[in-house]
Amino acid sequence: MKGTLTDASKVEFLEVSLKSRSPAATWFAALSPANKATWAALYTAFLVRWPVKTAPVVTPGEKQRLLETTLLQESDMGKRVMVGGVEEYTHIAWADQIEKMANDIPDTNNLLVSAIRKTLPSVIRKIIGSKDITWLAFCNTVRAITLEEIQDALEEARMATKNQDDIARLTKLQTQNQANSLTNAFQQFTITAPSPTSQLIPRFPPRFAQPTPPTLPQTFAEKPAAERMRDLIKNALPIHPDTPAGRSAYEVQVQAYRNTHGTKNPNEIRPYPLRPGSAPVVSGECWSCGMPPHHPAVCMSSQAPEAETKWRRIAASIQTRARAASAPVNVNVVGLGEATGWSSVQEYHAAIIAEYEFQRSQGNKEGPSI
Repeated sequence: MKGTLTDASKVEFLEVSLKSRSPAATWFAALSPANKATWAALYTAFLVRWPVKTAPVVTPGEKQRLLETTLLQESDMGKRVMVGGVEEYTHIAWADQIEKMANDIPDTNNLLVSAIRKTLPSVIRKIIGSKDITWLAFCNTVRAITLEEIQDALEEARMATKNQDDIARLTKLQTQNQANSLTNAFQQFTITAPSPTSQLIPRFPPRFAQPTPPTLPQTFAEKPAAERMRDLIKNALPIHPDTPAGRSAYEVQVQAYRNTHGTKNPNEIRPYPLRPGSAPVVSGECWSCGMPPHHPAVCMSSQAPEAETKWRRIAASIQTRARAASAPVNVNVVGLGEATGWSSVQEYHAAIIAEYEFQRSQGNKEGPSI
């Protein structure tokens, strides 16, 4: 108020400044004339009704605890908040608040910087690094982080989590499949009692039944070719596109195979993953690069992993046997070994298929002579 105003003018000015029907207006109306006579009397009555509150004293320890519990949540990354009427990204507003609190302690030796860095979301820690710095440099580094950096780090973390989940899921699925196979095998075991007419001296007490040798499941070599071909088709793994996401999914498949089967050779029950963008097995593809349609001997592309090449050869052999079983063809294989360059009948069969597809791609519809 202007110093030239009289006490009566000051009292009147306060009265007209009070909001109608507010607690202050009600209080003013109930005052005695003596309390309204002078500005000093009115001021004294005001302090009786609304005394000045003393601000609590906050110890440095309490300030430190408040600093350590002021967290930046990963779920808030990339969002905006209002600070003093201005929109700011959450990590910038957090850095401003933390710097003010650190100066208020005060942490002049920057002893708490490392502890506060550990409370940050992992994506922020990865961006700013772990170098020991001052509060000012630390907060400036956080404030300098761009939205694009945050989005890239969040996407990378999401993909890493997804890959771990995929590996765990595939490993669990493979384990369940193995457990089911063992269960089916043991269900075929039979136990019979010895014949009453047997004259042999029992090796077990009479109250126990003498077991007979279990009936084991067929080996792969004993299974019919058509059944192996059905298993090959049924258990084929999906081939992912040759993209960053597809290559990541392929790495998950390879890791799951190694976790479950180790160094075991692939077969129709445990197919080996095929590289992204390559051709399916038994499609006339080249074993060396996994792409059609040419013979492995003339392939100039990059070599496929050894396990993938082996799986493509085995699959081609299974297909050849299945076709031969459904439509018998007289085939005479003579001189396998060092004289021909083929180490097995299976490899010879697979080579015939690859050669057939190669000739067909060159316009020879009949394929090679067998």
